[in-house]
Amino acid sequence: MKHQLKVYPGADHAFHNDTSERYVEAQATAAWNDTLAWFKDNV
Repeated sequence: MKHQLKVYPGADHAFHNDTSERYVEAQATAAWNDTLAWFKDNV
C-alpha cells in the first residue's frame, strides 16, 4: 500500500483540534486535504 510521512512545519501534536490553542488552521487544512486525496487514491 502506498504511504507517505509528512511533517507539517509549525504544527505540534493536536494541531488539527480546533478547540485547542495548538490548532494551526493552515496546516490542519493542508493535512485534511492530503488525507482526502489519499482516500481518493487508495480506497
